[in-house]
Amino acid sequence: MRGVGKVLRLLRAARLAAPDDPRRLLGRIHDTCQRLERALGTPVVLHLRSRPRLRFRAWTETGIEEVEDVAEVVEEIDAYWIRRHGGLLPLRIPRDRIVRTSTERETRFEVLHIERAEPSQRTGT
Repeated sequence: MRGVGKVLRLLRAARLAAPDDPRRLLGRIHDTCQRLERALGTPVVLHLRSRPRLRFRAWTETGIEEVEDVAEVVEEIDAYWIRRHGGLLPLRIPRDRIVRTSTERETRFEVLHIERAEPSQRTGT
């Protein structure tokens, strides 16, 4: 039901009726878009939180090792230790196997709250 909550919050902020059973929105893109189109022009305020994510990539003589959801990369003399989010065990990649490395940072935004904008919060009017 990923994303259904955001649709429901937008409908609520626009003061539009949501379906009795929100699961009816799943897989019905056309119907969901029609509902959301009625909210066009309604000023809303989004409360967001940035969610940075790291990805570690190591090129070795046998291929490329890629690790998602990295919390921290610790470089030691003989190895790289990669700590991951979610309580997963750290990975150890020996330095003598690595030709080169890269770490990429991607920032996504999580919608925490959606509300109808008050007249004092509206811009461009």
